[in-house]
Amino acid sequence: MAVLARFARALSTKVRVRQHVNPLARRFEAPVALPDWPALFPAGSSTVHLDIGCARGVYLASLARKYPKQCFVGVEIREPLVLEALERLKEDDIRNVHVLHANMNMHIDAILSSFTPSLAVSSVSIFHPDPWMKKRHLKRRLVNPSFVQALAAHLAPTTPVYLQTDVPELFEYMVEVFAEHPQLFEEMPGPHETNAMGVPTDRETFVVDHGGDIYRTTFRVK
Repeated sequence: MAVLARFARALSTKVRVRQHVNPLARRFEAPVALPDWPALFPAGSSTVHLDIGCARGVYLASLARKYPKQCFVGVEIREPLVLEALERLKEDDIRNVHVLHANMNMHIDAILSSFTPSLAVSSVSIFHPDPWMKKRHLKRRLVNPSFVQALAAHLAPTTPVYLQTDVPELFEYMVEVFAEHPQLFEEMPGPHETNAMGVPTDRETFVVDHGGDIYRTTFRVK
């Protein structure tokens, strides 16, 4: 957690926001405004990668440059970060990425169902979600049984879900939650030594440079 704190202090950003946002707060219960996906992305787009908890979208922009023919959607609960991400994407003329302000714990069904029939979710990444380490805050974690069940209900068979964190306790917890649903997901054999998307996140790079460890795995929809 010390490395995590140093990473937060090291960030230089346009907008200062709270690092932790309670996803169970009442203000996040309002319905999410969903765009017309085909109108947002280049003509002929058929698949989308979903990044849950994309922050300022810097990582998604890097992925977009590496994979210009793939579409990406990021979901972020902190609205100031979403606005900053959208501004940056516009300035850089990156057209295969969109960032959505939403609470994935409450809006997961609406978001995933909104892609069909125009787009298919080809993969999902959950990289370095908020660990919520205090016992009374565990219910705020992104990955929980309802979340896992909703993913399986909307994603096509064999769709991969990539998990990554530098917090070992959180990693064990996420793996346990997915593993408790063997009828829905199967864990893919390792080793998972590098970022599944082929591009390291800023936090990943920072942690490794400061001697920390990264924990990864992949679950696939059955």
